[in-house]
Amino acid sequence: MNYFLMRPDLSMVGVWSLGDIRNVNNWIFIEPHPQYMEPGRHVLDVYAIGLEVDYSLAGYAGVPVLSKAAVRALDGLPEVDIPYVGVVFNPVEIVGQDVNDDYYVMIIEDLVDCVDEDRSEFEKFSSDDSIRPDLAGRYSYFLNFVIDPDKVGGKNVFRVYNYPGAIVVSEVFKDRFERSGIGGVLFSSVNGGVRAVV
Repeated sequence: MNYFLMRPDLSMVGVWSLGDIRNVNNWIFIEPHPQYMEPGRHVLDVYAIGLEVDYSLAGYAGVPVLSKAAVRALDGLPEVDIPYVGVVFNPVEIVGQDVNDDYYVMIIEDLVDCVDEDRSEFEKFSSDDSIRPDLAGRYSYFLNFVIDPDKVGGKNVFRVYNYPGAIVVSEVFKDRFERSGIGGVLFSSVNGGVRAVV
């Protein structure tokens, strides 16, 4: 199966910019504790008013926020249909702008150790890093990001172990979004052959 890095389309002009989710450390959503896989509601502020899009990242930790249409496009995927197996969509109230749709925080539980280090180009944090020695051993950045699909186990959406800011999706996931006309999102191949910078 082919896999893709999923990112917001930053080339779109005039779209909104979402702020932080209130009353919680937003980094928790990147590597969620099991309590965040429970049903709940969240509130977030609009940082800059603009056009609504189906896929956005909220706040300093880049928490995915999806429209109702984007969530519905994923109906039928096991990560979505089976409760608390991989992904949870919690409703979110948008404050600071009148909205025309319902929105959901996408909490991704799965972290997969799947980077193909032989084909990727990257740097890792070291124990003597002047800024983040606490992240020693984790990936700092990629000049070319390639995964090994044999290590994914057929998952349709997951974060990358030791680089949890990266959200990777299957071709099935990508096709669902594209067929439904979901806006605000870009996909880059992480199968090798095409240079993917993240």
